[in-house]
Amino acid sequence: MPEAGVTDGGRGGWYGRMMAAGIFLVVALTAFIVYQGSIHNEFVWDDPIVLGQQLQAFHSVSDIFFPPPRIPQFGGLYYRPMILVSYMTDRAVLGDAPWAFHLPVVLMHAVNSGLVSLLGLALFGSIASAGRKGLDAPGGGALLAALGGGLLFATHPIHTESVCWMAGRSDTLAALFLLPSLLCYLRWKRDRSGWLWLALSAALFLFACFSKETAAGFLLIVFAADLLRIGDPAKTAPSDRERARVAAAEAVAAGGGGRGGGKRKAGKDARGEVPGPLARPHPPPPRSPGRDGRLSAPPSSRTSSCASRR
Repeated sequence: MPEAGVTDGGRGGWYGRMMAAGIFLVVALTAFIVYQGSIHNEFVWDDPIVLGQQLQAFHSVSDIFFPPPRIPQFGGLYYRPMILVSYMTDRAVLGDAPWAFHLPVVLMHAVNSGLVSLLGLALFGSIASAGRKGLDAPGGGALLAALGGGLLFATHPIHTESVCWMAGRSDTLAALFLLPSLLCYLRWKRDRSGWLWLALSAALFLFACFSKETAAGFLLIVFAADLLRIGDPAKTAPSDRERARVAAAEAVAAGGGGRGGGKRKAGKDARGEVPGPLARPHPPPPRSPGRDGRLSAPPSSRTSSCASRR
């Protein structure tokens, strides 16, 4: 998935993407190291009920989205089909051992932590400018903020129940869909012609709601982002090359494209024209025929001839 903060092309954009990928990997690896001890946990609390009784009642995809009646300790208003999909996937791929149901949750938390760092890059600035100029550039603060926010999310003990308890994975799974949904939405806001990003964001939001109903609060986040204009394309300052091009165009326009260039402040002559190289040439006065039918010379020519005879 392209990072919303990476916009520039060329070498700077490539280097910025590499830095974003590096931050993602560092944060995700940190989250995995912190919570990897829970992989060896046993089943506790509701885990035996979920795996030993409830999951046995689901035999097909239609049962997941249309649960059969009389499931032990399964509420009639409880509707989280993506949670059931994750259980059945864990069992089909990894088996029935406890670690087979704990490992996927730890991996999901690691991915979520990396996605939080990407969200920080999308919200706090352009990664490409920081990639070209280092951490002292304006975009360097975005790197530090994204890294710090991702590490805080990865290591905060508030996630202990959601990550270490197998049946408490609903929050982790919902975040796994909500975070990329928000990234896709911010990507769409940059260029509202890319409707694929908006459709992908809506699909991920639907999967998040199928994981836990509280994901519907994501609509308030979208409303706040639009109200505060978060993620909207900002009017960036022109580059040095653009400013030089505009200055050259203004100079040519002010100088009329002539050799003088620049701005001329010259007075007007008696005919109301500007003297100098910018003045328009005047046509010679007309020659009138004389008495003998010959064309007489202009007054200036006659005056000069008389002066030469003297």
